Amino acid sequence: MAGLGGSVSDDEFARHLAWAFRGEVSGEVLFSDLPERFTEHRAELELLVELERRMQAVLEPVVQRYRIDPGDLDRTRRTAHDNAAAAAEGGWDAFLGQFDAVTTHAIERYQLLGRAMPTEGPAGLAELLVHHEEALRSFARAQLSSEGPDSTSAVAKALEAISAWETAQP
Repeated sequence: MAGLGGSVSDDEFARHLAWAFRGEVSGEVLFSDLPERFTEHRAELELLVELERRMQAVLEPVVQRYRIDPGDLDRTRRTAHDNAAAAAEGGWDAFLGQFDAVTTHAIERYQLLGRAMPTEGPAGLAELLVHHEEALRSFARAQLSSEGPDSTSAVAKALEAISAWETAQP
């Protein structure tokens, strides 16, 4: 990966991008498992699956372009299945209560990815990742505060942002 440019090491870019990709794979599996466990939240969870799947689809060609090994995706999927089972045992509110810490950590990593992005890298990718993570956090906060149907509005906007980003790519 020599010659990516920027002031941050190529290894840092690769590490953050691989982490981001694994996170989207994990999120898709996690949210896909949960509608069977939280049936009353099936529609919301299916929307979260779509968000994670679409973000993963955005990242996949970037991972391929830079020939980055995303790591053991089978292991990532197994861990996500285990996490879904644990989330079901804890209940819906406990599951949502984890979003603040998880999304805050992810946003920090995505900001690092943005700083490590090669100069010729896809413009706005890190910001798109942050936007999608903020949507997840907003969803959880709205669910916990009983805002109900309005809890998915940030997710819908993030999906629109993904579509706009995809359309803008060469």
